[in-house]
Amino acid sequence: MSMLPSSKLFMREPLPLQISGQDIFLGILVVFGVGALIAGIYELRKAISVSQTPNKKVKNVRGDEDDIVVEGTVEPVDSNTFTEPFDGNESVAYSYKIERESESGADDTLETIENENKQTTFYVRDGEHQILVEPEAADLQMAQKTKISLENGTSLAQRLNPARFGWETFSYYISGQSLDVNSQVSIRGTPTKKKNESSTLVFSGATNGTFIISDTDPQETVQRMWIRGGLFAALGIGFILGGGYLIIA
Repeated sequence: MSMLPSSKLFMREPLPLQISGQDIFLGILVVFGVGALIAGIYELRKAISVSQTPNKKVKNVRGDEDDIVVEGTVEPVDSNTFTEPFDGNESVAYSYKIERESESGADDTLETIENENKQTTFYVRDGEHQILVEPEAADLQMAQKTKISLENGTSLAQRLNPARFGWETFSYYISGQSLDVNSQVSIRGTPTKKKNESSTLVFSGATNGTFIISDTDPQETVQRMWIRGGLFAALGIGFILGGGYLIIA
């Protein structure tokens, strides 16, 4: 009587799943690419939205209407301003970031150790007419005001926070932006009547979420968005294609 061969003879042990460090790196590369592509598409969509928004003179704004763009000069509300830390100018909005890099050699790292973002309500004046702006929910599209490297925590870094920036073995990289009083500004959003003040118009948001305060005219603002969005999208596509090809190969 012959015995049937055991089924085990026809089964192969599954090969263990092996994931190398290179595979992990390439996967991260693809994920980073997807994130950059999404950010680029979002920026491009904002550029299209702003480019299709009509411009209005402040004197023609009535409130409770669709999104519009107005241009004018920044004026403070009741002297409610900040002293921006770069040039000491009067400002209604500014932000800065301080990064620190160790001078230890090949293993240098750059970390953010201080971030500050301040803003307050202000007027946009066009001739004899003005409109109030509440910037808390706005996307601030301001060019970099300055980007400097300060050795050993001197000058601005110590002035901003002398208790934390006194070390001798670090370099500090400080970048930021500000919207100064009397500077030109363009606003894209939805004007409404301020509560309990029927005569006061205010920008505090937008119907489609694209509430933008820019330190350039609308055309240059859109151009800046197109460039930034295109760069992010191109970078994302490059990482996705490159990482995907290397994973398959």
